[in-house]
Amino acid sequence: MLIQAPESLGFAQRVLLHDHDLSKLDMSNPDSDRQVMKAPDRSVTLESEQFLERYALFTDSDQDENSVWRLFAPTLIDWLTHQAPTDFSFELQDGALCCFVPGKLKEAAELDGLCVASARVFKEVTRIGEGRTGTQIDPDSRGGKIETRLAEVKFDRPPESVKKAAKAFKKGMAIGDEGWKLGAEAFFREQAKAVGFTPIATSAYRASHIETFLPGEIAHAAAGPEGGIWQDTFLVFTDNEEFDTMGWTILVAAGRSPMLGRGVLPSGVSAERGLVKVNADGRGLIFSTLDGGPRDRKAEEVAAFLESCESVLASG
Repeated sequence: MLIQAPESLGFAQRVLLHDHDLSKLDMSNPDSDRQVMKAPDRSVTLESEQFLERYALFTDSDQDENSVWRLFAPTLIDWLTHQAPTDFSFELQDGALCCFVPGKLKEAAELDGLCVASARVFKEVTRIGEGRTGTQIDPDSRGGKIETRLAEVKFDRPPESVKKAAKAFKKGMAIGDEGWKLGAEAFFREQAKAVGFTPIATSAYRASHIETFLPGEIAHAAAGPEGGIWQDTFLVFTDNEEFDTMGWTILVAAGRSPMLGRGVLPSGVSAERGLVKVNADGRGLIFSTLDGGPRDRKAEEVAAFLESCESVLASG
């Protein structure tokens, strides 16, 4: 069960509750390789011994423990320990709650049990998240340290490529892995701001677009300005999991008629670098072009992509 939970953005960076019967693969963190500054998840211990015999509780290294303790109120701990379905687990991250059990459920009663369990956890997430926002960044957290590093470098003009941006963050003769990731973030922000878009946290984008399918893994996101053709649009860069020189530049345009792109751009998802395609998903239009990924994106390609998108959106 995947549930949109934007209320959690104000208090949950990454909270994982795993049944001890889960495999190591199911417990692994697929986002670890995408972190700009890596830090392992940390274990959290609650007072209930029976709970700990059944579950392992982990959080992001920067997660506020007080929020975790508030989420796991005694009533929820008791319910999870004694009434939750066999092997039930959940993960709360990026404004979404994912509740699951391993394997396949074939009986209606089992599916009903998973739905009821998911609703029970979601109720607690909503309770804790009411009235909270995620606008504050702890300067000592990874996010705060990343913002500090990015603020140390000023560009006279948007960098021509990720590589040019990454060179500003290198230590020594070569660009290290962290330098590449900081360069990719700086490149995106500078390109987005140059066309009037506002960079936003990827978690905020994911929380509001949980049903929108995009090729690749979301790496960067920015919201379009209010008014004009860029109203209700999002510029998104996604990366390929296997190749660091392959990804997509994407524009998500909500509320646009699927007839807009017909006959102007080829339909589908782009599989050729520089070729812009457009797809409709029932909620709007999704423009895409294959690009050079986190280490080989270029400003001229981003500009050409947005020009193609603009020509279609302006026609509406």
